[in-house]
Amino acid sequence: MKPRLRTILLLALTSCARPPAPVCPVTPATPVARAARASPAPKSPGGVGLEYVGGTAIQAKDPKALSAWYNDRFGLPMKGEMPGGAYGGFEWNGTSFNIAIVAAGGKHPGAAPGTAYLVFHVADYDAFVAARATQGLTPVSTSNDGMGRFASFHDLEGNEVAVWGH
Repeated sequence: MKPRLRTILLLALTSCARPPAPVCPVTPATPVARAARASPAPKSPGGVGLEYVGGTAIQAKDPKALSAWYNDRFGLPMKGEMPGGAYGGFEWNGTSFNIAIVAAGGKHPGAAPGTAYLVFHVADYDAFVAARATQGLTPVSTSNDGMGRFASFHDLEGNEVAVWGH
């Protein structure tokens, strides 16, 4: 993703963000307590509003291997298997983030293998990048702009997954 487009996307996202919650590292070994529900979004004129992102999906040639990579090497808790793939996610600041990794060409929609772009915010950028380096993961690119520092990695299927921090 081009740096200018990423900056515009992040500006749009951060303008809607709530104040940061206390730092609470989430690892596969850390149980995640269900946070209090966030206040509902304002109702649209029709009386129906959005509450949160229910999930995102990535298609994979090998969903089991890709979900293990995200869980074991990138720190995204994958919680279980489902027909045709795996699911996981976490809660932060009263909002759920859910992800499914599904079989490419199956019935479940999702970004085609190698086309997804995910960005996760990290509380300690240097510590996160250093921890990945101990697992043999090095960023394919890094940048620093007015929004913060970014490190991009490629997962097993070629998707770009980045971390953003200060």
